[in-house]
Amino acid sequence: MANDELIVWRAKHDDRDHAWRNAGGLLLASFFPTVLIGCAGALDIALLSLAIFTPLAAVFAVREIVKDRKAVVAIELRNNEFTLIRPDGARTVYPARQIDRIDVLRTMYSSEPDVIQLKLHVGDRVERTRNGPAELPEGWEEAITVAEVAVHTITKYKRD
Repeated sequence: MANDELIVWRAKHDDRDHAWRNAGGLLLASFFPTVLIGCAGALDIALLSLAIFTPLAAVFAVREIVKDRKAVVAIELRNNEFTLIRPDGARTVYPARQIDRIDVLRTMYSSEPDVIQLKLHVGDRVERTRNGPAELPEGWEEAITVAEVAVHTITKYKRD
């Protein structure tokens, strides 16, 4: 592998509205207990549950959206530089010497395809990617070795 060869890792979803779809489910789920209680005829309890569950779900939804705005959807590795690409197209370039280590979090499911998430530790910051394909691109390990970046692999097993 030449040092100037481009190696790209991409997440499964790189669209901007990915987090809105996930967070919207949280908000809709917050109305479910209210509807059930309202159908049972306890209107005062239904209003109380609406006042409790909706702001709580909104906090988690906003947290998910903010976290996802900072997520990385692609990593380009060329000439010992990591270029991180975000959903809005913003790019951040880090020389390999600034990256302390890369955590490869591999999640293995019994009924779904496996996924990985990468976490790049840059000083006191951690750059997190969205979930991506289970295998790293061809030449990735060799390029990381050339860049002299430590890689730590963590495997999690999820059963249905």
